[in-house]
Amino acid sequence: MRTINRAVGLVAVAAVLTVNAHALSVYGNDWRLNLSGNLLVPSMGFSTTVSVTNASVEIIQTATNSYQLQHQLPSGFNPSTLVLTGNINPLPTPQTTILAAGYPLIEVPAGAILPMALRFHGVTAIANGDIVGINNAVIEAYGPRVWRIVDNNGPNFVVAGNIQAQIGPNQWLDLGPGFLTLTDWELIRPVPEPASLIALATALTSLVGLRRRTCR
Repeated sequence: MRTINRAVGLVAVAAVLTVNAHALSVYGNDWRLNLSGNLLVPSMGFSTTVSVTNASVEIIQTATNSYQLQHQLPSGFNPSTLVLTGNINPLPTPQTTILAAGYPLIEVPAGAILPMALRFHGVTAIANGDIVGINNAVIEAYGPRVWRIVDNNGPNFVVAGNIQAQIGPNQWLDLGPGFLTLTDWELIRPVPEPASLIALATALTSLVGLRRRTCR
């Protein structure tokens, strides 16, 4: 019985070590978001391109495989902060899925997308990406530091159950459902030098300087 218990314990420890060995760290407030897509409102036969460049994003990691992505929206938007949830699947190829659901209303000020103010009702979003930038030399709280995520062939879209356009004071016109197809998106942040390499570079620089003074 003791042998069986010990074997079970070793298997459990090995399982934990295996999970931790493949865990990744995405947390940080130094992320930047770039995306482009096409917004379509079928009832109007209207479409336009939408793009975001170098938008500041913070990722708050709550576990080895889950996190929150927060983006401070420009002035005039409501809500002022967009919060999405994400999960990490490290095996066999590191991937992530980002979701936004339960947003009954997002208000967009005039000029942000169209000349008039807009209301997006019942917003749902999904973005699937590949984790292609991993710095194994920098180990953070949850594992190696992730520095780049790009879209993959999975579903990448935003759907609004109804869009309203402001046509006058307290007057809103129903435009029907809207669909934003994300053609490409990327989350990226700086790749820091590992502390060990910085220390080595500093030591080598000091040795070179000492040798030069000795030779003189």
